[in-house]
Amino acid sequence: MKILGLDTTTFTTALALCDHGQPLVQLVLASAQLRSERLLPAISSLLELARCDFQEIDIFAVASGPGSFTGVRVGMSVAKGFAAAGNKTIAVISSLKSLAANVCFGLPQQGFDYLVAVVVDARCQQVYTGIWQFVAGQMRELRPEACEGLDAFVADLASLQAQMSLPVLLLGDGAQNCVAQLPSGFLLPSGGVLATPNAVAICRLAEDKKSWRRASDAQPNYLFNL
Repeated sequence: MKILGLDTTTFTTALALCDHGQPLVQLVLASAQLRSERLLPAISSLLELARCDFQEIDIFAVASGPGSFTGVRVGMSVAKGFAAAGNKTIAVISSLKSLAANVCFGLPQQGFDYLVAVVVDARCQQVYTGIWQFVAGQMRELRPEACEGLDAFVADLASLQAQMSLPVLLLGDGAQNCVAQLPSGFLLPSGGVLATPNAVAICRLAEDKKSWRRASDAQPNYLFNL
């Protein structure tokens, strides 16, 4: 099963083509400038490098948000257009969950037990947040994704860590702002594959049929704090 994954929810545009969970080609555009003009040529280059025809793709997987309003809209529009044109399935994946999934797919799965907290700047003194537990490579959501103030999130996270007595890995561009307010037992990676959007994680999460939609039914997740 070939899956084309894309994440345009941040300043980085991440693309990947996977076959049965194994990456064939990955591309990363480090700037969001002219993204709407550059995205389609980048996807064409990805398919050319993989020697894959458009019709061979079974699922178009997209990070549905939250994140940049324009980025979410561009990614969703492209993925829905491809899926509709080819009469294919679209997989809608949370951008927060996909960032957390970098841990699941990027670290050894034996003897691995962590809490992973994703904190992404939502502006206006708000953050997008989510918390998952990873046990032997499996993800379990511990707290629903939210758009909230940083103080409320830090208080809940500290309480949860104290209850479960597990180390916490902090990810996302808002993670640095949490560190000064948290006790020991919280880890902040310096960067690299765990801390940046990875379209391979999008593809692997898209293997779960719960994420599958018809193109007409796929919706963005702006996660507004109403």
